[in-house]
Amino acid sequence: MKGIVLAAWGAVAALSVVFGRGSFGHCILLGMATFAAFGCWAVGGLLWLLAGRGPSRWKEAGRDFLIFGGLVLGMWASLPFGILLNLRDVAEARAFCEALIPAIERIKAQTGRYPATPPEVVPGAARPRLIGEGHFYGADADGYRFNFKDPAKLMGGLHYDSRSGRWHEWD
Repeated sequence: MKGIVLAAWGAVAALSVVFGRGSFGHCILLGMATFAAFGCWAVGGLLWLLAGRGPSRWKEAGRDFLIFGGLVLGMWASLPFGILLNLRDVAEARAFCEALIPAIERIKAQTGRYPATPPEVVPGAARPRLIGEGHFYGADADGYRFNFKDPAKLMGGLHYDSRSGRWHEWD
């Protein structure tokens, strides 16, 4: 039984790393898990106290709630790994955008204006996870910009403006 519980905990923790990836939603999920853990501990402690001395089903149920609460609280172990994945995703999206800069500048030198859509550096290559199929590039007569959301922030992301040549975080 212990092996099944630990395997289930490991699977849920791994899934929260892969899908949460250190995002704001991942943190919200962990906050709810913490609330659930304290609830489990409260119920477990109450059952333990009601059982009194000696073995009983109530005491066993109380112990199970206490253990489950500890496992749920242990979900916080997934956050550092999720944050590392998010940092990698952000670096991958930035590198993808920066790889487009020479091609954009080359088109500007040839045509006198910035392209309306981003050029494909490697035809058919998949875009990074944070960029996906969404709109991340914009251009006008004065320059171009890249934007993508950073899931670790509630409503923030990163913005590159060719006029300054720098990345900026936005909220």
